[in-house]
Parts: sequence; structure tokens; C-alpha cells
Amino acid sequence: MKKRLFSIFCALVLCLALLPGMAMPASAAEHADHSSWTELTANTTTLSGGSYYLADNVTASGRISISGEVTLCLNGHVLNLNGHYINVSGSLTLCDCNRTNQTHRFTVGEGGLWTLAENGDKEVTGGVITGGNSSYGGCVYVSGTFNMESGSIVGNAASIYGGGVYVSGGTFTMSGGSISENTASSGGGVFVYGGTFNMSGDASIS
Repeated sequence: MKKRLFSIFCALVLCLALLPGMAMPASAAEHADHSSWTELTANTTTLSGGSYYLADNVTASGRISISGEVTLCLNGHVLNLNGHYINVSGSLTLCDCNRTNQTHRFTVGEGGLWTLAENGDKEVTGGVITGGNSSYGGCVYVSGTFNMESGSIVGNAASIYGGGVYVSGGTFTMSGGSISENTASSGGGVFVYGGTFNMSGDASIS
């Protein structure tokens, strides 16, 4: 009798998992390692598709353009945009699979931009994108789709709108991670103009 009840229970669980809308889809950014991923380097400025990761701290050499379907894992490191920004016209999923093991210190420089410094008074644990600067969207300008699952966007600046993220007719979904201490004339964290912003989970903006 117990075996029969157990079999019925297993069959019921399987049926429920297969029902539309019942199963929880795996995150697009879930991964065990980066063996099949491409390392993002200072000279990687055009991403037309694929999965990328940081193997160490990286200082960008120019604007980073996302035109295809891209996943970027910060891997606990720092991406310094070096006065540039990330332009998302395609789809970008941002994650950080090593967010509890590495701590970084920063100082606040001219215009509110953060830079790595061994004795800095700002401290962030895990993967960070910082040092971005533009008129709209100091760190990320979104006209496509931006999914932020983890990681931190800190210490970026926009002279007009959206020190952290500027959404222009695109969609920004933030289900995790942190956006903080970014500066702009309006919308230091996130500014939305004709687009959509969805926030859930343990995501935070300050």
C-alpha cells in the first residue's frame, strides 16, 4: 500500500511539473563553471551573442556594445568601464557566480566615479561594474533587454539621467543584485523613459 501511494505521489509531482506555468524554469545564467564560456578582456567591446565571464578585474578600453543574446558573469571581479558605458540594444543577462568570496575597496574620484584602491573607504563584496560615465545611463543604456540577476552596479555617473541604468524604450528586469551610489541630475539609480522596469526578489536600489 505504501509503495502504491508513493508511486501515485511521484506521478502527481511529475504531472504538476509538466503543466504549463507550473514548472520553475532554470535561470539563463545558471552555470557550474566557465569551461565553455569566453573570457571578457579589456579589448572585448562588441558582444553579438554568447556567454562571457571575468577571469580577473578588467578595465574597459571603450564602450561595450551588446547586439545579440549575451550572458555576462562577473565571477566576483570588477569591470571598470573607465569612463565608458554598456550599450544594450540586444539582450544582456548579468550574473555573479562568485559574489561572496571576494571583497573590493574603492575610492570616490572626480564626478563621483569609483576606482579600485587598496586602502579605499568604500567596500563591496562580489562582482562589481563601476567607473561608467555618459549623458544617459552612466553604466548601462538599455534600448533592448537587460536582466540583472546578481552583481553590483556602483560608482557610475550620468550628466543627465540614470547614473546606474537608463531605460529608453527597452525592458529592465532586476531580480537580484544591487544598484547604489551612482550619480545623475535625475535618477541616480535607474531612470525609465518610454520603457519598462520590473523589480523583484532580493534586488536593491539605493
